[in-house]
Amino acid sequence: RVEADLGAWISAGALTIRATLVADPLTAIMLLVVTGVGSVIHAYAIGYMARDPGRLRFFCYLNLFLVAMLVLVLAGDLVLLFAGWEGVGLCSYLLIGFWWTEPANARAGVKAFLVNRVGDAGMLVGLCLLAWATLAGTGEARLGIEAVRTAVPTLDPRLATAAGGL
Repeated sequence: RVEADLGAWISAGALTIRATLVADPLTAIMLLVVTGVGSVIHAYAIGYMARDPGRLRFFCYLNLFLVAMLVLVLAGDLVLLFAGWEGVGLCSYLLIGFWWTEPANARAGVKAFLVNRVGDAGMLVGLCLLAWATLAGTGEARLGIEAVRTAVPTLDPRLATAAGGL
């Protein structure tokens, strides 16, 4: 297990939320999946987008999508995981609505954006519940994935279920 501390994301009074990246055996497998599938998609897209005048913009969006997925996979805390999740949602909107001049594509992009907002709101409420439940008088929200995993058995089962469901 390798862990990299990126420093404090949020520091307000006694509340400190840190951002970390973690690589472990499960992460390694997911990194192979994301980069493997991403490589195949890139190889296909090179030919598919060869004559499209917006191919540079497309590949920027596609690479940003892969970076967001890698952040999601490597996140060692829930705040960074949420940032990766938001990046994936943004890139979904950008890629789905790539040919936005066609009304059907523009509508599909907006639909993806709105559906993502609903999921994001639920996830954010769940993260806030976990932050509130794990403060435990320390003033430091334990939002590291390992810290949350070890704190879950001590939480009220209804709260843990609600946070997990969100």
